[in-house]
Amino acid sequence: MNLAQIKGRIKNQIDYTPVPSAALGGYLDSVINDAYMEVWLRRPYLFNQKEVDIRIFKDLTVDNLWNAADPVGDNYITWTHASDVASFNNAFYQTSDADVSAKFVGAFITDENGVAYEIVNILSNTDIKLDRPYAGPSGTDTTFSIKHRFAYLPSDLIEIMDISFPNFPINVRRRGKVHSIPRRIDVDVDLNQDLTGSRPNFYIPYAKTYAPEISNTLRATASGAAGLPDDTYYFAYTVVASDGSESGFSDLVGVTTSSNDTITIELADTGGTTDEYRKFRFNVYYAHKRQGQDRYVFFRIGALNDVIDSSTGVVGFTSSVFADIKKGNYHNRRFNEASGTKKIRFHPRPIAVDKSLTVVGEDLPVELTFWHLRYLYNPYELLDDYDTPLIPSEFHHLIIDRALVDVHAKYDNLRASLAAEKRFLNRVKALDARYSTERDAVLQRGQSMQWGGGRNTLPVNRSLIYKG
Repeated sequence: MNLAQIKGRIKNQIDYTPVPSAALGGYLDSVINDAYMEVWLRRPYLFNQKEVDIRIFKDLTVDNLWNAADPVGDNYITWTHASDVASFNNAFYQTSDADVSAKFVGAFITDENGVAYEIVNILSNTDIKLDRPYAGPSGTDTTFSIKHRFAYLPSDLIEIMDISFPNFPINVRRRGKVHSIPRRIDVDVDLNQDLTGSRPNFYIPYAKTYAPEISNTLRATASGAAGLPDDTYYFAYTVVASDGSESGFSDLVGVTTSSNDTITIELADTGGTTDEYRKFRFNVYYAHKRQGQDRYVFFRIGALNDVIDSSTGVVGFTSSVFADIKKGNYHNRRFNEASGTKKIRFHPRPIAVDKSLTVVGEDLPVELTFWHLRYLYNPYELLDDYDTPLIPSEFHHLIIDRALVDVHAKYDNLRASLAAEKRFLNRVKALDARYSTERDAVLQRGQSMQWGGGRNTLPVNRSLIYKG
C-alpha cells in the first residue's frame, strides 16, 4: 500500500469525523509517519538495515600531497598566528579527484609542534579552514601530517549493527569483525590514539553531532532563453558541518520563470575567508511537487561554499536538471531529515593501503582501502501519495493499526483506540518472529573487574548477544 491507500483505509474507519479536508489530510500524514517509524524502530529487522563499504585514507605528509607546480614532495604549508586559515604554497589536491572532501574535510592536520587542528573546510586549492585559530608562531612548515582520527558514518544511520574488514571488495588478508568498546571504557583504559596498524582490533562509537542553522538567505535569478516551463520554482538550503551532519532547512526562496532556461542560486550574504560561515558547506535543494500532490519532496542539486561541488559560488538549475529529477536520476539525493552524524574511532588506527592503482594522466596513485558497515537506517518520510513504506507489504496493515490508536483517541473514541492498540500488539508479533535480527555484541568485564592482558587485548565475550 502507498500513502494514499493507507489514508483511505484509515478514513474508512473514522466515518464519524468531519468531512475530509486538507487539515485532516495533513494530520493523517503525520500520524501515519509516526506509526511507520514506530514499527520501523521496534528492533533491528532484516529489512531495515543497509550495508556499505567505506573508504579509509592513509596518513598524508608533504611527500604524498599533490603539488601543481613542482614535483610531489615540494609542497609546504604556511601557518599564520591567530588565524584559522592556513595556506599551501601550491595546489594540494588534483582537480580530477572526486574524493577531495572525504580525504581532507574532517581530517586533522598536525603542525611541527605536534598540535593538531581539524580541517573543517577547503576554501580553495591552496587554502584550508581550521576549527580554531592557529596558536603557534607564524611560519612555513614541511613536517606537517594529515590524519583521519575519526571515521564518519552515513547521515541516515540510526544504530551500528556491526563493523568488519572482510576480504571484499578487495581480496586481501583481513581481520574480520571489529568489536565495539564503549566510550567510557576508552577513557578508563586510556587507549593510545597515536597507535597505528594495518587493521584495528576495536572501534569506539561517539555520540551524534548536529550541524547549526546559519541565518543566511538564498538569492535565485532566472535567465536565458526558453527551456524551463513557466512556473514558480522553490529552493532551500541546509548547513553541512565537517563531520557530514546536516541541519534542517534554513531558508526557502521562490523564483518565477518567464521563457527562461536557467535559474542561478547563490547565498545572498558572502564574505572573506575569516568569516565563520566559511567553516560550513551549504546543500541546495529543489522543492519538487508532482501534479495533483500537496507536499514537496526536496532533491539536492548542488552545494555552495564547497570547493569541489561549486567552485564558482553558485548552483545552477536548468531544464536538463529538471528532466533528470523527473527521470529519477536524483532519487538518491532526496532530503531525508535534519539528522546528526555519528563517528567512530578505530584502535589501532588503520593506515594500510590495500590496493594502489596507477591511472594514466594522474600524478598520484589511487589508493584504496575499505571497511564494511552494516547498520539500521532511517527511511524517507512518506510525503508523496505514491510513497510506499519500506516494510514488507504483508505487514503494511500494522501502520494502519498503530495510526488508528492515535486517530480514534483524537476523536474521543477510546474504546476503538484500545481495540486498535490490542490488534496492533497481537499482529506485530508475527513481524517480530519473521524478520527480527540481532544487535551487535558488547564488551563484558571479567569477574575480577580488571582488564586482562594489556590495553590491546580487552576481554570480549564473542558469544554474548545484546537484546536491549
